[in-house]
Amino acid sequence: MSCYELLEKVKDAKNFKSDSELAGFLGITRQSINGIKKGGGFSKEVAIKISEATKIELFEILLIREMQIETNEKVKKAWEKISQGLGIAATYVLVINTAYEVIDLTHCILC
Repeated sequence: MSCYELLEKVKDAKNFKSDSELAGFLGITRQSINGIKKGGGFSKEVAIKISEATKIELFEILLIREMQIETNEKVKKAWEKISQGLGIAATYVLVINTAYEVIDLTHCILC
């Protein structure tokens, strides 16, 4: 799933007919919506609004966001592997840790 697909889920959940309605709800511009369509990401505040509107877990949305905005191919592949191979709790720990730019798996609650 992409960041844009998440926005489409919000549109469906809220019965929005236009990107303008969606942008207003999320507190961003239509230009930002266009940037997300082209592969850009969104802020953590927008991620929270998406989660609340769609009932998708916030950590899943943050993981999708991180995978999409990452430019380093090795790191992107690591995010993909995390999303596919680890359990929910471990993924959650890693997303929170990377939000603070601390990646230290020795302190993972599952390790």
